[in-house]
Amino acid sequence: MYHFRKITPVYLKQLIERSEISFSLRTEDRSRANELAERLNKIILSIETEYRFNIIKQEDALRKLQEIGFKSRDSANNKVKEQPDIVKLFEKYSFEQIKLGKWCNKTQKEYAASFRLFQTFWLETGRGEIDHKLLLTYRDLLLKLPPNIEKTPSLKRKKLMEIAAMENEVKLSVRQINKYLLCLTSYFKWLSIHEYIMKNPAHSLLLPKFRNASEERNAYSVDEINAMIITLNEKSEEMRSRPERFWVPLIALYSGMRLGEICQLRVEDITPVDGVLCFDINPEGDKRLKNETSRRKIPVHSKLQSLGLLQYLEVIKKKKCDRLFPLLQQHSVNGYGHQLGKWFTTFNRRYITQDPKKTFHSIRHSVANELKQLKTPGEVISELLGHKVDSITMNRYGKRYRPEVLLEAIKQLPW
Repeated sequence: MYHFRKITPVYLKQLIERSEISFSLRTEDRSRANELAERLNKIILSIETEYRFNIIKQEDALRKLQEIGFKSRDSANNKVKEQPDIVKLFEKYSFEQIKLGKWCNKTQKEYAASFRLFQTFWLETGRGEIDHKLLLTYRDLLLKLPPNIEKTPSLKRKKLMEIAAMENEVKLSVRQINKYLLCLTSYFKWLSIHEYIMKNPAHSLLLPKFRNASEERNAYSVDEINAMIITLNEKSEEMRSRPERFWVPLIALYSGMRLGEICQLRVEDITPVDGVLCFDINPEGDKRLKNETSRRKIPVHSKLQSLGLLQYLEVIKKKKCDRLFPLLQQHSVNGYGHQLGKWFTTFNRRYITQDPKKTFHSIRHSVANELKQLKTPGEVISELLGHKVDSITMNRYGKRYRPEVLLEAIKQLPW
């Protein structure tokens, strides 16, 4: 764990009666520690300047120092309210969510990035206490920020307030802002439940669930789906060296499975269940699922079998490969679907559509939409897609649908 150390500025020595200001930065990340130390140094110099020229009083200067982590010898007697160590507690919170199966690795990294952004804002404000007004100020700041701050070299050394003051043509979407806010909402709710804090300040933060038309994904039309199937068949010979490019989109079209779920399939995951050949979607080994309801079994559509999926499976078995698509490499964040997703974007734009709102994930929208138009029960669609069924009767008393019921549903797809 890295610590911050600084020789006490001359005009602060009489105030804190110490030759050195030091305290833990609560991080094991060296680059993060350097960033925090740089900001803390600026804050301390600012406090010294304000105190030196009588802009702030002695008690205000001491309070500001305590808010950034410094504890004076008589801190037990002062009236400044200390906050719980929310940085260390966030690590405990994250560990618990992973342990309970609520988060996958990708979710953990997204929440960690969201919390880092808030932590940067919190440190820049110099505020010790986190209250509702501070969180509303943070929300207002997010509305002015551009996306991908951490990945933009020109913005890395700027303060968030400076970035927000710039004329940013592109700003964070409502969806992305709510992701950042949901991290805080969930975390402070956890702190409140476990009585680390007496009052939850992170209430009523989320923006209305309105999506700009540019953010919404579109479903493919039936004609576009058929064009995709025809193009894949025409180019099947070209894809012989990369068979996953042929099979992954087709499996999605005839099952509604997510990109990552398909790309991480293992050979043993294609197995008979009650006499029906199924894809067994599970989190065993290094596989990841979005949530617990993603664990399910989906029948293998007869079209996939007629296209030669079982013959491909036998070839992979003879090669003694464990995974159905052995050429795909696991990405640290996006799992096994990372490479295929990038390839599909190029394929999609070249042969199917120029519509930026139609992506690989749109295939799931297409499957769901067509089944809905065919008056397929919502619970059946939810089970196929791995969504939670919002029904007390179904959740408490109803078991999962038998494979033959799901098979009859996907057989209705019009492609």
